[in-house]
Parts: sequence; structure tokens; C-alpha cells
Amino acid sequence: MAVDLTKWTLTPIGLDPAFASKDVVVPFDAVQEFFPRPFDGTREFHPDSIKLQEADWKASSTFAVEKDVLNASLTDGSVWLLVFDGLDTVVEVFLNGTSIGKSDNMFVPLRCPLTANMLSTENSIEIIFKSAVKVAKEIEKVYGTRSVWNGDASRVYLRKTQYHWGWDWGPTFVTCGIWKSARLEHFKAKIADVNCVVTLDESHSSATVQVELEVEGSAATLKDSENLSCEVTIHDPAGATVVSATYRNDFNPLTKHVALTHKIEKPELWFPVGAGAQPLYKVSASLIHSSSATPLSTQTQRFGIRTIKLIETPLPKKTPSSPDQESFYFEVNGRPVLIGGSNWIPADSFLPRATREVYEAWLKVLVNGNQNCARVWGGGLYEKDVFYELCDELGVLVWQDFMFACGVYPAHKEFVANVETEARHVVKRLRKHPCIAIFTGNNEDYAFAEQGGFGYEPDNSTDEKQWLSSKFAARFIYERTLPKVVSELWPGTPYKPGSPWTKDGRNSADSNSGDVHQWNVWHGTQETYQDYGKLAGRFISEFGMQGFPVLETVKAFFEEGTPVSEMDPFGAIVDHHNKATGATKRIGGYVMENLRFGTSLEEFIYATQLMQAEALSAAYRQWRREWGTEGNRRIGGALVWQINDCWPVVSWAIVDYYRRPKPSYYAIKREVAPLSLGISRIVKNAHTKEASVEVWGVNTTDSAAVGTLVIESFDYASGKVVFEKSLANVELPANASTELLGEGGLALPVNQDIYQVVSARFVVAGKVATRATDWPQPLKHLPVHVPARAVKVTQVSKNGNTVTLKATAARPVKGVLLFFRGVELADLDVSDNLVDIVPGDEVEIVVKGWKDGVMVDKVWYNSDVESAADVKDAQPRGIDKSPPRAASLDFSPMDKFRKFFKN
Repeated sequence: MAVDLTKWTLTPIGLDPAFASKDVVVPFDAVQEFFPRPFDGTREFHPDSIKLQEADWKASSTFAVEKDVLNASLTDGSVWLLVFDGLDTVVEVFLNGTSIGKSDNMFVPLRCPLTANMLSTENSIEIIFKSAVKVAKEIEKVYGTRSVWNGDASRVYLRKTQYHWGWDWGPTFVTCGIWKSARLEHFKAKIADVNCVVTLDESHSSATVQVELEVEGSAATLKDSENLSCEVTIHDPAGATVVSATYRNDFNPLTKHVALTHKIEKPELWFPVGAGAQPLYKVSASLIHSSSATPLSTQTQRFGIRTIKLIETPLPKKTPSSPDQESFYFEVNGRPVLIGGSNWIPADSFLPRATREVYEAWLKVLVNGNQNCARVWGGGLYEKDVFYELCDELGVLVWQDFMFACGVYPAHKEFVANVETEARHVVKRLRKHPCIAIFTGNNEDYAFAEQGGFGYEPDNSTDEKQWLSSKFAARFIYERTLPKVVSELWPGTPYKPGSPWTKDGRNSADSNSGDVHQWNVWHGTQETYQDYGKLAGRFISEFGMQGFPVLETVKAFFEEGTPVSEMDPFGAIVDHHNKATGATKRIGGYVMENLRFGTSLEEFIYATQLMQAEALSAAYRQWRREWGTEGNRRIGGALVWQINDCWPVVSWAIVDYYRRPKPSYYAIKREVAPLSLGISRIVKNAHTKEASVEVWGVNTTDSAAVGTLVIESFDYASGKVVFEKSLANVELPANASTELLGEGGLALPVNQDIYQVVSARFVVAGKVATRATDWPQPLKHLPVHVPARAVKVTQVSKNGNTVTLKATAARPVKGVLLFFRGVELADLDVSDNLVDIVPGDEVEIVVKGWKDGVMVDKVWYNSDVESAADVKDAQPRGIDKSPPRAASLDFSPMDKFRKFFKN
């Protein structure tokens, strides 16, 4: 029997009567319940917000127990438990006025054993939540002030999600509450855990599945081996029974019991999305006592059959003087997988808001963007079960940090013991999921220690006494505690002490092995984003560029009712909704280095979005060029910082808090597609514009692609073709990156009077499979007073709620961005946006979720200088001038753009 405890009364302790008690439902968060519209303006620092975070809280509830059940339990030895799967964070639980449990770790369930004598037919529960703000400060007084990037340094003493203290993309809301389920359990015996240990043979032709059980219950029931048994069944992905068996034994409580071992021939293998299918087997286990036809307990668990290996092997030297390098890439079932994905932060500042529907929508956004990996970042939380279940189903690999980030954590005895308990719970929970690719001990703690000193001795890999006596004592956790837990509970699973991490005592920024966080664009030395190719590591697990969200999201920064005319992109409210230090200077600097831009809100939004898209696509494009072939995988992948936001904000996210994609989302989607092209312009003389281009292709599928490579160069101003070349029977080998032109590339015609735009298209069976465009850099040097681009967008088909659009242009155009009016952007699935178009090409954009009455508007780079007369007179080259098959969606550019935003 289990009774969900969902209804509670929440009361602040010691606050004025304005904050009265409130009825709440699990999951709940105290600040969210009592502080409406927390993200508006600067309400984050409203006095009421501060009071609520510094207050203690009482949550109270009641439950009833039937008298007959209670009386029977006095003699039958049955077990009573109060279980809280997630309490945030420093709590004490009282049952009928008696303390029954305490917790100071939000990542570990609190289980409170009860006896029948502690219960009555009517029972009351109270939970006292202590203010995490105050408790962390009290502990800090005992152990000393430590150092961090982001948030208050006292945060490191509590096992609570660290971003609640504020980050360089998130607000400060140090909350409390019941953030996962709460229930009363009553049983004679139950299955506590099911684990499937899968061993796939080297040929992948068979897999051995060992089903392990843990049970708990009364001693008398568990030792009744004559009458107690467990029926275990394995089902294949289609639901058919593979094997069924009955296990009998003395069930020692919470001890591993191997209930079934079975060899599956020709197993269906689980792969990440893009590399294969995601079949999931299921095991069901029922604990049965002969005295009843109804099982005492039943559990089901899905599992995938797969192997994941992290391949770190020496790479061939490019030149005799090149440094020694090692690969860093993942191999699933023997197949190398090029990673293209994102870092994931918590979906909301207030955890109860992240429902199953929210997770489903977010992960579909990721997969629809051609991404195959999410890194669960170490300053957030071990995500809810639904997150990992969906990743299993969708084929999203998960890089899982342990929850330490950007600081020097303590390692006193009690803290380490708390962390080990946490780690054991986490690994046992996550080992059920085939999506898990790697565990890493922390986010950037080694990099922080390198910069700050703190007694960190990288070359000292054995003197634990020195580690523990230094300020970087948590090294003991990352290099001893956590790997011990992972290897014991999930042998063979990749683990690294941190991210970034380079072995052999080298600096964590060393690019020759391990993973790197490449922040010398934006942070650090603030390099130009065009140089991302020179800033590579073997695996880039963080990099990013900021960009504004769409205007509707920017409006949410402000108090309700604020007119757009008063929304200053450089004002106090926007600054408050960008938490990065020096953000105004950096985002402005990168825009100014690269683009012409206006200073109205809508113009500046577009400029930052174009700049972010250009930067991130340049990184993916140049790094994926180094995927190479077997034995020479120089770069194993990249994870952009970040896919999501936890509130409405200007940040590095490529999709904003409301799941409205920024243009950079589409730019990345093109770069990480199964087939992609890249172009690099090698400028030999900037004055004469003498240059050549190199072209490469990346094919991450299991089949070679053969097609025609069409390369054209256009005069930006006139749109005339300067150069064209067609290469037939060009092959993109399977799962490889391939240089498509000979050594030295292809020389462009020298003409210092024009700006050449280079286009490459890979055509298969008469259809463009992938395309790329290279532009003179920086874009701000392109001439302004030139003939109109004549951008046209027409609807070519409509099938239910799916519409296909076609975009064309008479002359080369950069960054055509479509806007959809009359529909919520997050409800649309748009196949592409912010597209470059050259004469003679047609870019198809498919829109799912279309509704009657939707209107489309558009803007592009430099469209603000085009006149209506220019647009009317221009005609695209090579496009059918006959009337479109459906109504034209054509609009004039920036004037309509401005009117749309100001209405």
C-alpha cells in the first residue's frame, strides 16, 4: 500500500501577517507560491523576495490509517515508511509531534521508518524547512569562507542546487519545498530495486542479461523462502516474452539477489539518434507470497542493450614538431559517434514548474535540431526520472556531471560522507538508462583551482594528505570518492574527475587531450569567432556566444503593460536580465566588430541574433571538419553552452525560456545535420582580395553519399556569377569528414572591386542535400547602397497544419529571418530560418503547426537600406516568374518589421 501525500499547508515562520498560510500541492516551492511574477523587472531583489528566501517554513499535512490495518500491523511485523523523494533542502520531519527524520541533501530521498505504535487512525505531519541562505552562512562561520565563480561562496557547504544562488545567466532565488513526490508506504515485503546488468559480446551477436533485485520488508516475510518467490520476465521491444523464471531464496533485505541470467541472441541494439534505433527491452518482477493471488510488490524497468566506450588513443602527428595528442570520442556498439549537442541547465528557477510536458517539449526541440547529446551541468540538479526516460526513448546521449560547479568545495568527513551517499543514490538511479554516456566529477572546479591556486598540485596524484590539507580538498571527492562509487555500482562506465579535464597533471585548458571549455571567445582573451577553428580541443564540452531572445520574450523582462517604445536595449531592465559580467561591452563589441546595426530594440535584437548564429555555426563547422576517419578522429564533438534558460534573459542560450528558438538554433541545426558542407576562405592578400576556398563535407550516416558538388562565386552587389564549377560523382564517405578540393583549394578570380560570396551545394538525385555559403569578413564591410536583394517567400504547398515555403533572392542575401504572426512561436516546428540565399537557389522551409490566419514577415542583413521601389523592380535570377501556386507571403522588409514590433 502506498498513499501519496499531495496536499499540504505552507506557512512562513516569523514573517508578518501579510504572508498567511497557503494550501499547496506537491511539488511546491515556497518562493514561487508566495511571490507572484518573480521575473518581472527587478522583482528578484524586491524586499519580499529577500524575506521569503531568508525565512524558515512549515509544511503540514494529515493522513488517516484504517483501524483494522493499524491493529493488524501491530502483530504481523509489516513495515511503515514515510518517503520523501526530494526535500529542498535543510529539513526536519515530525509525525504527531515527534521528530522522525532530518535531511540536508536535496538530491537524496529521506526515508523515515515508522512503527505501528507511532501511528493512530488520524495522523499529522510537519516539515520544518530551514532557510538555506542562513544555514549555509552558519556552516561557513564554522569552516571558513571559500571561493567561487557565481553566487555566494557559502553555497558550497550545502548539497542543494547551486544555481539557486544566482549564476551568470540566472537569478537568485534560494528556494525550499517538496520538489518530488511524498508518500506513506505500508508493506510486508517489496521490491526496492531492479537492475539489469547487460554484457554485449564483442561481435554484438548476443547479449547476456543479469537481473538483480533488492528487496525489503519484515524479517519474517523475507525469510519465508518456502512461500515467498519472485517471478521475473524479460520482454523484447515489441512486448513479446523473451524469458520468464521464478526465483526462490532467503531474501536478505537490501542485498543484491541475482534472480535471472539469460543470453539473448541477435539482440536489438540501442543507438543514439542518427546512428540507429532506440529499442528498449523491459523486465518485470513480481514478489509473490503463496498466501495471496495478488503480488506483494511489482516493479518494471526498461533497459537498452548497448556498449559505450570513450576512445582515447594517440593521434597521428600533423607535422614532426606537432605536440602529442589523444582522441576523445564516444563509440556506441563499436560505432564512432560524432557528438553535436548542448549543455542543459535546469528548465526553470522554480523546479515544480518543470513538468513532464515541459521536458518532452524541450527534448523534442533538441532532437529536432539534429542534436544527439545533452550535458547535464554540475551547478543544476540530477534531473527528474522523466528526463532520462525521454532521453532513452529519443536517443539523446547524456553527459552527466556530479553536482559541483565553479568553486572550491569542502571535504571534511561529514561532507564527504554526505556526498558518497548522494553519489550511490544517483548512480543506482541512473544506471538503468542506456542514454548515460559518461560521468564527470564537477564543472570547472579544476580550472578554478588552477587560476586561484588553493594549494592545488596537479602533478601530485597520490598524496591524499596534501589534497585534504589544501583549500582544494574536494579533489579527494573527485578523484577518490566518486570514481569508487561509479566503478563499484556501474563498472565500465566512463568517468572523468571534472569537465574540463586533461590527464597527466596538465592544465585543464590543454587542448591536446581530454575535453576543453573554449571560452576565449566571449570570456578570456575575447578572440574573434572567425578563429574558432584555431581554438579547438579534442572535445569541446562548452563554448558559446550571447544573443538576445525574440522580442516577445524581451517584453517579459519588463513590468506588464510597458510599451515597446520604452524598452531600451541598453537600459537598466535589460541589463538586469543579462547576468554576465561585462555583457554589454562584450555583446556590443562582437556586434560592432562584425555588423552594421541599428540601436532600436528590434534592430539590436536582430543584430545580436545574427552575430550569435554566425559565431556558433562557425565553431561547429570548423570543428566538425576534424572528425576525420578511423584512426584520425581529431575532434570528437562539441556541446554548445547552452540550449535553454531558466527565466527570461539575454544569455548564451540558443532557445529561450519560453522555448522560442533563437536564429542560432537553426544555424546549428544545419551544421550538425547528417550531411553538411563547410567552406573556408584563405585570404592571401587583403588589399587585392586574392583568395582561395577550401570545401569539405561531413557525413555522419552509415552510408556513403554520392552527388554533384556545385561551387559558385557571386558579386555581392550585382548578383552576377563570377565563377562556377561543377564536380560530378563526388563521394562523402560514411561517418567521416572529407576534403573535397585538392591541396590549396580553389582559387577565386581576383577582383578587388567586388565582394565575392561563395556558395557550395551538394546535389543528390537532382535535390540539394546540403549547402553552405561563405561571406567576406567582417560583414560590416559589405557595401550598403547596392541593388535590392529581391527576397521572396512564397507558399508552395499546404497539407493540414503543415505548410511548405520557398525562399528565393535575386542577389546574395545574408540572414533572412522569418517571423510568424498570429501564433505562439514555441508551438511551431520550423525546419529552417535565418537562411542565406544566392541567385538561382531555392531554400525550402517547412512549418508544422500552421494555423489559419498566420502571417509571415521577414528581415535580412542590410534590409533596412532597401527602398520599396528597389524591391518592386528587382527580379530573381532563374526563378519562375509565373504566379505562385499559393498566395504570396511576400512583405517589404524593415519598415514592416518595425511596424510589427511596435504594434
